[in-house]
Amino acid sequence: MGAFLKDPWWILSIFAGFASFALWADQNTKWGKALGATNISLIVGMVLVNISVIPSWSNIHGVIFSHAVPIGISLLLFQANVKKSVKLGPKLLLAMAIGTVATCVGALIAPLVFNVGPETWKVYGMYAATYIGGSANLAAVGTGLNIDASIFAAVNAADVIVFFVWMMFLAQAGKWISLKKHYPQREIFTETLEEKEASNKTIFGYDAGISLGLAIVCSAIGIWLGKMTKIPAILITTTIVLLLANFTPISKIKVATELGLWFFMMFFVAIGSLAVVKDVVAAGPRVFYGASTLIALHGISLLVLGKVFRIPLEYLIVSSSANVGGPSTAGPQAAAYGWEDLVAPGVLMGVIGAAVGTYIGFGLAYFLRSIIG
Repeated sequence: MGAFLKDPWWILSIFAGFASFALWADQNTKWGKALGATNISLIVGMVLVNISVIPSWSNIHGVIFSHAVPIGISLLLFQANVKKSVKLGPKLLLAMAIGTVATCVGALIAPLVFNVGPETWKVYGMYAATYIGGSANLAAVGTGLNIDASIFAAVNAADVIVFFVWMMFLAQAGKWISLKKHYPQREIFTETLEEKEASNKTIFGYDAGISLGLAIVCSAIGIWLGKMTKIPAILITTTIVLLLANFTPISKIKVATELGLWFFMMFFVAIGSLAVVKDVVAAGPRVFYGASTLIALHGISLLVLGKVFRIPLEYLIVSSSANVGGPSTAGPQAAAYGWEDLVAPGVLMGVIGAAVGTYIGFGLAYFLRSIIG
């Protein structure tokens, strides 16, 4: 049986309406504060698709992924301070390097336990790619290795569920006092008098229009230049927005962050709606167990070594989000927690992961082929 709601306007209404509801609940209810807007959005999407209210894919999903994400990132980055972000760089890079190495180790160990047949080496190359730089890398490696279509679908289905669960964990971990006490406090840079005055500025209705219009223009320019130069569009868009944020008064428009979060709550509802449980069941347990093992090794290594190297928990969460979800999740994850100083570094870490993930995925796949055949 197909989804109850198929009309694009109704699907868009679901995404937009529940994005608003998630943000409202996060700010105004005890249960919403406990879950967080990101988790509320993910859960809503997953529930609605599995009870056949909305489809797992539609033209609106495509619009959200291709248009809402770059616009949302642009809006979040309008508050970015490059000078402060640079100071955070070394430990964030160390956290991401730990996560990347742990993912690689997991991709070498998991196939020895959960072999899925002749294309095992391709499967774990795809998993390594996606848990280093996001889902786009999974598709790139799978396509490049010419993996069987049915195996590709199974890997993608398992990845969606594992990604969903891990994003929910990351959205909660930063609130757990029992976990935070094992890690040092992060350095929070105090606001200058000028920044404090800007934060107290009255917000006018047209501020939203100005920031949204600029975000759309920056995204359009980034995508156009990306096509022309073959440089990742998100990297160009990020550069343009960071220049505006640090050399023009645009950073004084504080409503941009809230708008950016709203766009990303729509994105998370859409992500949740990709998590179709029956697809994972049909894919078979070994594909799912393999992905789960890999992400578990990534997470455990990151938390253990993060404690050893005295890396703040906030950095570990943002770097893991950059590894597993790419730039489209790391920045919003930081913003949802209120860690505004980590938004820009999170996006940039995601860009780095996306850049290297595909190469590492191919390399691991061929290495695995030489070991297990």
